[in-house]
Amino acid sequence: MMIDAAPESTKDYFESFSAYLQSGDTRYLADVFPQAESHAAAAVYRNGFLRASIDALRNSYPVVALLVGNEYFDFLAKAYVEQHPPRQATFIAYGENVPKFLQQNLEQHNLSYLEDFARLDQAWLHAYFAGDSTLLCEQDIELWQNAGHAIENMSLCLPESARLITLQHQVCEAWLILKSTESLPDNTQIESQIEHLLIWRDATDQVRVRALQTAEHAFVIALQTGTTIAHAASCALEMDNAFPILSFFSELLDTDILAVK
Repeated sequence: MMIDAAPESTKDYFESFSAYLQSGDTRYLADVFPQAESHAAAAVYRNGFLRASIDALRNSYPVVALLVGNEYFDFLAKAYVEQHPPRQATFIAYGENVPKFLQQNLEQHNLSYLEDFARLDQAWLHAYFAGDSTLLCEQDIELWQNAGHAIENMSLCLPESARLITLQHQVCEAWLILKSTESLPDNTQIESQIEHLLIWRDATDQVRVRALQTAEHAFVIALQTGTTIAHAASCALEMDNAFPILSFFSELLDTDILAVK
């Protein structure tokens, strides 16, 4: 499809046309496409821009789309695109404000837990695309101890792929079911209760999700700052003086959650 254009410069042309694509405001076409009949042709590009933006959001928030259905997801996504149009030439990382948008527009969907589903989708995507980290292994611990150091004085952190999120509803189980089966049982209920989750990519490049109890969360959130095992343990024990430090540390080591600082 050809559109006759007479911009003052190539820069003016692209700026005006980009502004039209992002806003849908035909006033931006006045100088670029002086002939009114060209506006209908320009609308084709506008519709294509919206479709591509909505599809990009669907790819980033697939479980949200499954939860509300494709038609309603398109409605919500179009509203998001109109408020937060993509500003980059690529759709990579587009949609970072979707969880906040869903919370601010609760009257549009009346699902108080939808923001939490979106945050979990977002964390999964980050874990999948995050860079690699040097993961802690048993040999590292042996070398540390052979050098005469106490293991509790070892400083560790979380891998780049890891994200700790605290949700206002217990959505993890439902999210995992939707992620794997694309449907939920009819009797599924979402409880309004705080849920701490850890999302990361293991050494086999599988993204994993684990719910954390209060003491576990305290231990992991301390490690997130790059602290010693001893300090992380003390944070956990403040929450639960019977917390099994050794078994939890072993689990973290075996599941590739610990990284060398």
